[in-house]
Amino acid sequence: LQDWLALAAAQSVSGEHKAADQGIKALKIYTMPGLWKDTDLGLFDLSLKPENSYWSGTINSDVAKGQIRVPYQLRGAEKINFNMDMLDFSLLQQANLTRKDPEQGSSQWDTVPEVMPLLAISSKKTVWQGFDLGQLNVETERRFNGIVFKRMELASEDHILLVTGDWKITGKQSETALKGHWEVPKAGAFFNQIGLTNDFTETNAKVDFTFNWKAAP
Repeated sequence: LQDWLALAAAQSVSGEHKAADQGIKALKIYTMPGLWKDTDLGLFDLSLKPENSYWSGTINSDVAKGQIRVPYQLRGAEKINFNMDMLDFSLLQQANLTRKDPEQGSSQWDTVPEVMPLLAISSKKTVWQGFDLGQLNVETERRFNGIVFKRMELASEDHILLVTGDWKITGKQSETALKGHWEVPKAGAFFNQIGLTNDFTETNAKVDFTFNWKAAP
């Protein structure tokens, strides 16, 4: 799938021409199963049409279902918009996202924020290992030396997770910083349901956290 999607993005990477002006009236990718690198995504059905300065359409798959808008100019201020009915992050466990040791050369996952598109994500249902974690909202913004995670929120009746942060380049080094707050009124039952741990019983959890690392997110 990455090859087909990259081909579509290459049609307007400069942002100088509209896809409709190039004779592209629609893009449809349907496959069963769909493969991203070595990860089986199951059903994948993507339909996009050019609309002003965006590709606009729908995605229907085992991983995501909903509306999507992709700007022609991925490196600008406009964002890829995902208005999802469902997102399932369980397949992240199957994906090999391990970074190489620096001495082994650069990894395909090594990149810099200036070439990454901005995101605006909303999902009514966010699934992990079959469990609904609630509504997801993510919003990023570009700044002169990186990307700001302006808002990352995941909330349901069982918990609320709020995160902000940034990804920047200092010298030639990627640096990521996140801070947030997590409230889980019935932590024992919740942690057991999502498969995190069953060591807690009747516990209320409130956690403030900060993470920093010298790499991309």
